[in-house]
Formats: sequence, C-alpha cells, structure tokens
Amino acid sequence: MFQLMLKDIYIQRKTAFIAPVFLLIYFLTMGRELENTGSLIAMAYSLAVAFIAFLMLVYSNFNTGETEKMHNRLVLSLPVERWSVINAKYVMVSVWWLCAYISCTILAFILKNVFHEFSFPTFDLNSLIFSLCITYILAAVFYPIYYKFGWKAAQILIVGLFFLFSFGLGKLLSLDVKSGIISMVFKYPVISCMIITLTIALVSYFLSLRIYEKKEF
Repeated sequence: MFQLMLKDIYIQRKTAFIAPVFLLIYFLTMGRELENTGSLIAMAYSLAVAFIAFLMLVYSNFNTGETEKMHNRLVLSLPVERWSVINAKYVMVSVWWLCAYISCTILAFILKNVFHEFSFPTFDLNSLIFSLCITYILAAVFYPIYYKFGWKAAQILIVGLFFLFSFGLGKLLSLDVKSGIISMVFKYPVISCMIITLTIALVSYFLSLRIYEKKEF
C-alpha cells in the first residue's frame, strides 16, 4: 500500500502543491467580509483547505495521460491486491489534506505578517478538524461514483456537492434550533462532524472496495 501512495505522490503535478496561491483573492475578499463572524470564518477557511486538498486528490488520480480504464489496468498490473489500491486512496486523502493545510497556512501567515492583511484562524482546532472532515466527505462521495460510473459523473456530482457545502453551511449555522437531534449537532459541532464523517467514510470505503473488486478493466 505504501508503494501505491508513493506512486500518487510521484505522478502529482508540481503546480498542485502551490494551488493555494489561487485562493489569494478568496482569502482577501472573504477575510474582510467574514471578519469577527466566529464560526463562519472558520468554516470558510475549512472549505478553502478542503477544496485544495480535493483538487490535489483529483490531480493524483488523473495525471497519467491515460484513459480511466488504462490507468486502472496499469495499477492492477503491479503485484498488489485490489483492496490495497482502495486502502491507499483513502489513506492518501489525509496526506493531500495535510499538504493543502500546510500550504494554506503558509499563505495566510504571509498575508497577515508580510502584507498586514486579515488572516484566517489557521491554527484553530475547529478549522483543522472541519477541513479534514469536509475533505473526507468530498472524497467519500467521489470514489464510489468514480469507480462505478466514471470520472465525468463523479466530477459533476462533486461540483454540486461543493457548492452545496459553500451555500448550505452558512444557512445551517444561522438556524436557531433548540431541541431534537439537530440541536445536539449545534451543541457539539466538532464531535458531530467527526461522527458523521466517519460514518460516511466507512460506508464509502466498503462500497468502493466492493465495486472495485468486481469491476473488469
């Protein structure tokens, strides 16, 4: 599995590691608009990190110059089991998230200390956990759809899901819910997010594994 993870790193586009630079305008505009808004700004930063992490994930899967079927044939021609391929993909999600988080943190630090612009709460524990959770949720939706229906179907779904996160979370945080299960989510947002993410990721993993083991390439 480790060799498969190295393979994804080796074929990654070098420009992907500096992708956070493209978030410069986003940081500057959203930073000013969301300043002193508490959880909203933490969520905005989390979305930015998750977006870059997912972008790196996609680049590592589709940067071989081969078709989807040929790419999988090349991978399976190696002395590896199919479950190892899926394991490597899901573990690599956290690796790409870490790369994105470090890159975004460096960019935000430069904006704050060099250009004296507003900075997102980069070392905030909530932002760290939320960004990792959102990254895994995006990946968890992406992989089963990709292995079942192909890249184009997965791409369309993920674009819609990302915008749903972007516009839906703000509305969700503005709700005033005082009872029921939803109230528990608001009371313990970090724990709730972790539980929801773990559930979705586990379902996605076993679904992707089942699809990949049965699919002919």
